[in-house]
Amino acid sequence: MLEYLDTGVTFWSLLLVISFSICIFILLRFYVKYYCAVGRYKSPLLSEIKHPVSIVVSCKNELEYVKQHLPFWLEQKYGNFEVVAVCDENDEEILYILRSFEQRYRNLKIVKISSGINFFDEEKFALSIGAKEASFEHLIFTTIESRPATEYCIDYIQSAFTDKTSVVIGCSSFAKQNADFIPRFFHIDNTIHFLAMSIKGFPVMGQHRLLGYKKDYFLKTGGYTGTYSIKTGVYDYLHNETKPDEIAVQINPHSAVKVVENLNYSVWQKEEKNYFTAFSCTQSKFRKEEILYRVFLLSSYIIALLFLTLTEYNWNTVVLIAFLVLAFIKYAAQMISTAMALKTLSERPIWIFIPFFELLYLPNVIVSLFRISRHR
Repeated sequence: MLEYLDTGVTFWSLLLVISFSICIFILLRFYVKYYCAVGRYKSPLLSEIKHPVSIVVSCKNELEYVKQHLPFWLEQKYGNFEVVAVCDENDEEILYILRSFEQRYRNLKIVKISSGINFFDEEKFALSIGAKEASFEHLIFTTIESRPATEYCIDYIQSAFTDKTSVVIGCSSFAKQNADFIPRFFHIDNTIHFLAMSIKGFPVMGQHRLLGYKKDYFLKTGGYTGTYSIKTGVYDYLHNETKPDEIAVQINPHSAVKVVENLNYSVWQKEEKNYFTAFSCTQSKFRKEEILYRVFLLSSYIIALLFLTLTEYNWNTVVLIAFLVLAFIKYAAQMISTAMALKTLSERPIWIFIPFFELLYLPNVIVSLFRISRHR
């Protein structure tokens, strides 16, 4: 049977195999080191210590979300907390709703700001003012488009604070009925990346849909004043002075928030741009690892395409088998590590579609690498 196999290996075919194997090795390292880190991560358990907590949220121009979501925060099952709602002093409709809530909930604190002095990023400015007006030391920033997944969100987030911890990175997810299948996967994949980097000690960003701070630390480091000009959208670029041991990650399902706004491909494109902006603002290992991952992911597909093109009429069996084995190992490791991470994040098992998703993701990889080269 071996007499029918073409075992002659040319220089170019050998070069392609070696190059492809290097790409696969780098990608495997990334999956094992970071995806598995999320998959194996054990979030902080509920603490017996119950810190007083201030929830800070911007309500500007979001009347319907204020009506729908603010009660979810105000009715959390937690002892001592307040909700600091920041709004525009000229927005009479939202002020009317907030005052009606104020009569029902004693833990609501209304903070009014003038839009005339807000020449910074609107939401970051509002959160900064809300942080200064907060009554308690432990802060939780969120968005009015989000609502807690359970009644114990505050309890789990505050449990992640210790004497050394100054920042707690939480997790958000889009409601399944409001998120298109493919953009949802892209969003989750980016979430896995920045959570994994924080877990491994390279903190750079967190989602401001759920982000905890100690008030003293937030004000001492200048809060968002150094990043007002960086429109990072759903991703918040963390302060350069933040050390790994000052950050905790809380991704327990009880601590998550759900986003009810629609997530389609157009919305995700903006989110991908914001994600790129956030990790491009740092020179830390996160940036290097993210660039390395995208470069070798793109390179692996380019090499595979070259292999198919150059050997279209002259298939070499040994080289073909080597490529297929390497590709199988790559996708198997990627699916297993992604499945582990998705289980930790309590997301549905969409890992079986990874090869299809990855092909659709390649154009964004090319665009992001082009942006990086321009930034240099």
